[in-house]
Amino acid sequence: MQTQIFLSLLLLNVAGFAETLTFDSPEGWSSWAVPKDVVWFSDEGELKLKRYRKNINAVSNAQTFIQPTQTRGEVAGGIWQVGSGSQTAENLIDGDLSTTWRPNQEDTLVDWVVTVDLGRPVLAERIRLHFVDEKSISPFSQFSVFTSTGARIESTGDLFKFSQVYTTSKPNKETFIDIQLEGQQDTARVIDENLSIDWSEFRDFRTVRFIRFRVDKKSENTGLAEIEVIAAGDNISLGVVER
Repeated sequence: MQTQIFLSLLLLNVAGFAETLTFDSPEGWSSWAVPKDVVWFSDEGELKLKRYRKNINAVSNAQTFIQPTQTRGEVAGGIWQVGSGSQTAENLIDGDLSTTWRPNQEDTLVDWVVTVDLGRPVLAERIRLHFVDEKSISPFSQFSVFTSTGARIESTGDLFKFSQVYTTSKPNKETFIDIQLEGQQDTARVIDENLSIDWSEFRDFRTVRFIRFRVDKKSENTGLAEIEVIAAGDNISLGVVER
């Protein structure tokens, strides 16, 4: 009896479309290299593509990604740098909207800044800022947001190039800020212009690894609860060398 193993090739963005590759002998199957961490065997003996999530909050699992640095060795994603309020900085990425990052009033304004490392570059569509809706803690009234692809200013250090993506034009009283990102100035992503692709869709995303939040005006009893980065999906390019 012939052994048949079915490989379903699922094509992204083509709903309901699939092709089947059939191996009629162990010899044929043994000549095929299984891509690592890309496929898995179902209980029915089918080889299927691993599921990759869409529309994720890239901050939620940033700490699971390890990246080499020039000055710190290998580090996990998370809080990359904080000038003031280091004791509460982790509250920005804990998924809990009731906890806040609160800079110290005694520190100078230049230190009221925090940088989050996603641990890997993602195609980000928007950044969401959550402030606590409580009488005892108010949103920051004036602030700016910056992003970086992870491109360094100098090759021997960990200084990164940041671009401003948002700044308040008037005193803020909102507890939720939704920042739409655009990728026209994203020099880290190169796309073949000869392909039949609607390029306007790519302008809705920006390659992001670092997010910097900077307070531009000090005020008492203020804080930020959470930073979210909504990305297109899991970065499937990670681990491509091992595959």
